[in-house]
Amino acid sequence: MDLCQWREIPPLNKDEISRQVKEAAYQVIERRGAAYYAIGLAAKRICKSIFRNENSILTVSGLLSGQYGISNVCMSLPCIINRKGRVGVLPVNVSPGEKEALHKSAQVLGSIQKELGCPGDITFTTVFNLIKTLYAGANYILHRGFFKLPGHQNHH
Repeated sequence: MDLCQWREIPPLNKDEISRQVKEAAYQVIERRGAAYYAIGLAAKRICKSIFRNENSILTVSGLLSGQYGISNVCMSLPCIINRKGRVGVLPVNVSPGEKEALHKSAQVLGSIQKELGCPGDITFTTVFNLIKTLYAGANYILHRGFFKLPGHQNHH
């Protein structure tokens, strides 16, 4: 029994969720004029989980090592994030069709990553230092009032 069944949550429409995810960036751009605000907020959320040692479940990218039969490709999957970084990839039940689509995505991402020369052995320290920089930038943007978020108090 999965979590949704256990909590008596109605089945999800995966096609609708997929469509919404694909269109999300366009909606952000339409409303804000750019998507980098969302990237800054996501980076801030990841940093918060790391700094507060929250053991949060967040979808973050990392090097796969056999999950779903995929290795040596960086992909985003639901992970446990805490002070040590990405400490575990959560298994998700996928249908054969979803697994096939995941493998196709891995092939595309893998070839792009190789073309760009992305190393498969990026250390956590390198990523952590990048995240600290992103966190500082996201905080600066939010607290200087460069844009307003619904329900968010900007401090000047």
